[in-house]
Amino acid sequence: MNSYHLTQRQRILSAARPVMKVVRAVISARTGQSRIEHVRAHTGQLDVHSRMNEVADAEANRARVAAAEDPIPYHLAGEERVGLSVRGIPVIGSYRKQLLRAARDTSSNRLASFSHQGALAAAYGKRFLAYCAAVSKTRNPQLLRFAALAVTQWLPCELVCWKKARGINNLGRGQQCKLCGAAQESVQHALCECQGGGLQGTRRRVQARVRELLAEELEELGKLAQDEDVVWLGSGTLVPAWFDPSGEAAVRVPPNASSDTVDILREFSPLAGLLGILPPGLDEVLSWKYVGGGYWRRRELGPTKDLMGEIQRALMWGGLCVWSARCRAMDTWWSSGGAAVTRAKADLIAEIGRRAYVKAGKADLADGGRAPGRKRSGRIPPRGSVDRRAVLLSVPAKASVAANRPRRGATPRVWEGPAVLHAAFFVRRDMAAIGARDEARERAEARMRRQDGCAWY
Repeated sequence: MNSYHLTQRQRILSAARPVMKVVRAVISARTGQSRIEHVRAHTGQLDVHSRMNEVADAEANRARVAAAEDPIPYHLAGEERVGLSVRGIPVIGSYRKQLLRAARDTSSNRLASFSHQGALAAAYGKRFLAYCAAVSKTRNPQLLRFAALAVTQWLPCELVCWKKARGINNLGRGQQCKLCGAAQESVQHALCECQGGGLQGTRRRVQARVRELLAEELEELGKLAQDEDVVWLGSGTLVPAWFDPSGEAAVRVPPNASSDTVDILREFSPLAGLLGILPPGLDEVLSWKYVGGGYWRRRELGPTKDLMGEIQRALMWGGLCVWSARCRAMDTWWSSGGAAVTRAKADLIAEIGRRAYVKAGKADLADGGRAPGRKRSGRIPPRGSVDRRAVLLSVPAKASVAANRPRRGATPRVWEGPAVLHAAFFVRRDMAAIGARDEARERAEARMRRQDGCAWY
C-alpha cells in the first residue's frame, strides 16, 4: 500500500495504525482533491454530514453486533508487520506509552501485593492510579510527599513510629494518640477519627468546601415543567457522603443510579475518601443535578469531569491540611507540661543509647575496626566485629520527637527513595545499641527543636 507522505518511523508509531494506513492509501489512489473534515457525532441535526454520520454509525454497530462472537485477529487489515508485542499482544500506536503503561501496571500490582502499605492500591485499582496521577500533576513537593506516605499508610504517626522502634517502645511514648487518648494512633485515626487538637474543625472546613461544590440549586417549579433539559425522576436517595468520616454530611443520589453505586458510596473507605480517591460510579451520580420538586437536570460529560476534578483537588489539599493541623497540635502537646514525663523517658533512653554507642565504638577499635565518626578505610572489617550486610534503617527526613517527623541528624550514604529517605550503615550485630545510637543523635538537637518548633510542612 502507498505510504502517503509519512516516514517509516511516523507510520509505525502512529495511533490507530491499521485504519490510518488504509485511509492514506485510499487518499493516494484518488485523482481528485481530498479534504478530511471532523463531523460531531450524535448531534441529532438534519444537515447532510450529520445524517451520513448517523448512517455510518448504524452500519458500524450492525457489523459489531454481527461479529460479536467472532475472534478478533491481532493483526488487522492494512497492518504493518513490523511491531512490538507487550505480554504477547501487538502494540498499535506509541511503543513508549505502552511500555510506560506496562511498567505502571507492574509497579501498582507489586504495591497491591503488600497487605498494609498496598491496601488502598488493591482495593481501588484504577481509581488509586487516577489519584496518583492527579497528585503528580500538581508538581507540589509537599503534597507529593504527603500523598506518597498517606496512600501507603506510613505517615509518621505514633503507631508507625512504634512499629519502627518496638524495642524501646517508641522512645517510651508507646502507640497511644496524645491528642485524644485513643489506644492507637494509626494513619486513619489521625486523619479521619481523632477529635483532639482541633482536627475535627479542620475536617469540617474541608467537607464544607466539597459540599459547596455539590450544592443543589433549586429552581422555580413552574419553569421546570417547561424546560426540555429537565426530567422528573423523583427526590432520590440520601446516602452518607464518602468524604465525611463522621457521617454527618449526605449526598443525594438520583433514582436511576444503580444499587451497586449506592452500596459503594455507603461502604467506601473513609481514609480513601478524605485523601481524594474518588469512589467508582461517582460519575453516574454527578451526571445529574437536583433542581427541586423531584426534577433533575442532566450534566454534560465535560462539566461532570470538571466537577469531579475540583472535588478531588479539594480533598487532596484538605487531607494535607488535616495532617498539618495534627502536626501543629503535636508540637503544642510536646512543649506543654503534659509531655514532661515523655520527655524525661526519651532523655533517659537517649543517654543509655549514647553510652552504648561509645562502648560499641571502643569494642570496634579493640577488634581492629574503626572509631565512630571516622571515614571508612576501604578494607573489609573483621568477620567477628561487623556484620557484612548493610542494614537499611528507614528514617523519614527532618522529623521531631514531637510530631514524629524525619530527623535532622547527619547520616552517611543517604539516598532518596520514592517516599522516605534511607540511611545505610555497616553495623554490629547488637541492633539495640544501634537503635539507641540513632536516638542519641536526635536528642542532641532536642533543645533547639523545643525552642523553634519543627513544622513538618
